[in-house]
Amino acid sequence: MSMLPWYALLLPLGSAVVITLFTLRRKALSSFISVAAVLGSFICSCLIFIQSGISAPASTWIEIKGVFNVPLGFVLDNLSKTMLVLVSGVGSLIHIYSLGYMRDDEGKSRYFAALSLFMFAMLGIVLANNFVMLFIFWELVGFTSYVLIGHWFYRDPAAAAAKKAFITTRIGEAICSFSFVHFSTNAPDTRSQFLPCRSVTRYNSCTGFSRDSVRASTSIPECAFTVIRTGSGCDP
Repeated sequence: MSMLPWYALLLPLGSAVVITLFTLRRKALSSFISVAAVLGSFICSCLIFIQSGISAPASTWIEIKGVFNVPLGFVLDNLSKTMLVLVSGVGSLIHIYSLGYMRDDEGKSRYFAALSLFMFAMLGIVLANNFVMLFIFWELVGFTSYVLIGHWFYRDPAAAAAKKAFITTRIGEAICSFSFVHFSTNAPDTRSQFLPCRSVTRYNSCTGFSRDSVRASTSIPECAFTVIRTGSGCDP
């Protein structure tokens, strides 16, 4: 078990929290904290990338036995590790470029706080191992995009662009939600999936549930959804 994936994910979140609560009036310090955090995430991502078979501690986030279960964990396959390096690397370049671009801006601290939160959300999408986590981080990406696009909210073009971005992301999230439900109920072999709770009848030691206990629900809104992670080597 390694804590590196947690460090890679939480460093930008910590940066956003520190800037928002303590350093909003200190623009130079805020930008330094933000850049240092994303560079730390990039270093952690590189270390994760070069390690084979790496895994991170996981836990259960929400659990209502027999009704709802949401694990809190990461997918660290080759694709996830590659995207982790890509996202944190490009994010680092954006942060460094922003040091000069936003040098004299009055809202510099607010900008870097939002940019750090955006990085946290993007890294969360890469690492999420279930649809609930993925959707939450997706929502957070939409929110931070709205904040960043509307940074100069007192300018009419920026305010209008932020509104368009907000409406567009709402449409995208509606489609995304429908897709999650569709794939969950029609593709039981997906890596991370929702399963209708009323269709689950018994546990399996590896995945939590066995395939023969899963039946497609004909009325999705009638029950909650269980989120499971299908592990490699599990008995189908």
